[in-house]
Formats: sequence, structure tokens, C-alpha cells
Amino acid sequence: DDKYLLEANLRADGSSRFGDNNKWGYFPSAAFGWRINEEEFVKELDIFSNLKLRLSAGRSGNTAIPAFRTLSTLSTSFAPMSGDKPTYGVVLDRPENKDLKWEKNANLNIGIEAKVFDRISATIEWYQRKTTDMLMSFPMATSLGFDGYNKNVGSMRNTGFDATLGVDIFKDTPFTWNLTLIGSTIK
Repeated sequence: DDKYLLEANLRADGSSRFGDNNKWGYFPSAAFGWRINEEEFVKELDIFSNLKLRLSAGRSGNTAIPAFRTLSTLSTSFAPMSGDKPTYGVVLDRPENKDLKWEKNANLNIGIEAKVFDRISATIEWYQRKTTDMLMSFPMATSLGFDGYNKNVGSMRNTGFDATLGVDIFKDTPFTWNLTLIGSTIK
């Protein structure tokens, strides 16, 4: 009866940017909604045209690195060895990192939205996002012969609130006017 909403997904993403052991990432997600305004005890109030509670959680992946970062690369180099004649050679430009894997983002959102008297709307949402296995360029001592390589390091968590308050000042007329106030926090 459009009261209870459920969605579930499972993504399997593959990327050639990672080695054979970490090529695939699996990312589930689910969302639930309860349209409270469709319940009889709320319909009797006759003030809500929308009142919905929602909850969602899921994971996603990131491959934001250039191609071939799991492989070592070689470059040519030369150095003057005797007199004016340079000696050419091949040197290791970047070491391999077969352990490089997907950066993962886990998200959790809880929110409520309401529309009162079919004119005033409001939403408030709390969210948390945790990023793990962050893909970063890891510096190395240049005395080793190269600047650095990509590595999965660290984690970061963001939490906050998003809120909106809207009013339909003129509605159902040739001229419409809506006013919306938006606020958010992030930590």
C-alpha cells in the first residue's frame, strides 16, 4: 500500500587498476522507508501530505588512481661516466604493489521528511561516512631511486546533519514562489 519501501542492491565491480588478488570489489546497500502519512492514525490528523522516515546503509568503492600503479615501471637514465660520453641504462622508476586494493566507503543515513498543510516542508538527516583503505601516494626517500608509490593507508570518518525548511508562499497560481532554507554540519 505504498507504506513500506525496501530496496537492496549488491554490486560486484572489477577494475584492471588492481592486481589479480584485489581486482574485484563487492558493495552491498539497502534502504528502508516508512510513509507514516499512509497510516490511518496519521491520516485522521489531516495535516500531513507527506511524513516519511528513511534509513539507508551501503558501501561503495573508489579506484581513483592512474592505471598500472600495481606494476613496477622502468625508465631510461644516463650519467656521464668518462669524459663527455654519457652512459645509458634502465632504472626502476616505481616499485610494484600487488597488495593495492579498492578504497571503500561505508555510508549510513537516517532521516525524516514532512510536508504540513501541503505548504510547509522540512527534512532532517543524520549521516556518517567512513572511508577505509584510502588510496594515497606514499612518498619514499629519493635515495632509493624513486619518489614514491600508491598505497592503501588510513581511514577517515565524516558525520553530520543536513536540514531543509521550505515554504510554498504562492502556489497553484500563475506566479509561484517558494522559499527554502538549507543548513548542514560536518565533522
